[in-house]
Amino acid sequence: MSRALLRTGAPAAARKSFLEDEAVRSPGRREVKEIVDLEAALAVRAGEIRINAGGEEYRDGAGRTWSPDRFHLGGEPRTSPFEILGTRDGPLFRTFREEDGWSGSLAYSVPLPPGKYTVALHFAETNQKGLKRRFHVFLEGERAFTDLNPAEAGFRTARIERAAVHVDDGVLDIVLMTSRWDRYFSPPALAAIEIAPK
Repeated sequence: MSRALLRTGAPAAARKSFLEDEAVRSPGRREVKEIVDLEAALAVRAGEIRINAGGEEYRDGAGRTWSPDRFHLGGEPRTSPFEILGTRDGPLFRTFREEDGWSGSLAYSVPLPPGKYTVALHFAETNQKGLKRRFHVFLEGERAFTDLNPAEAGFRTARIERAAVHVDDGVLDIVLMTSRWDRYFSPPALAAIEIAPK
């Protein structure tokens, strides 16, 4: 996975053009790397990193802030108009990022200080066709979930899956890869990401 692509395209929208200019001025992208790594490090020290995949900044029922979608590599943002069951934070699950249907995978590369983390991935199936959505989830190159189907929690119902991961290279790679190459199966999709240091 290209870390250069992460450095130029992944930060929050408000800083995107600034970082892209920095990348042009600095072929080695050292300044860009330092800015992005510092942003992530400060967030981790404050507690947790939360990303509203496919959506804008969101404050949940517990008063916690989820950042706008960032650090993604590929995919398209989507929004569902339906109410989400099993959660007080329906808006968080109604927006999501979905693989574009061509690459077969959806990825995030989140800059983090080396260490151990718990990753919570949020899903909600809001598409009838998506009832057949199945995909594998890889964290740092290791398969964390096999043949995951968000609809197993129920149609239009919130589902959260957690896994432990160790980051040693400064970037947490999250990859969702389709496990069924069939036109009747929907591509991988993700509603939100929560990362907490252990």
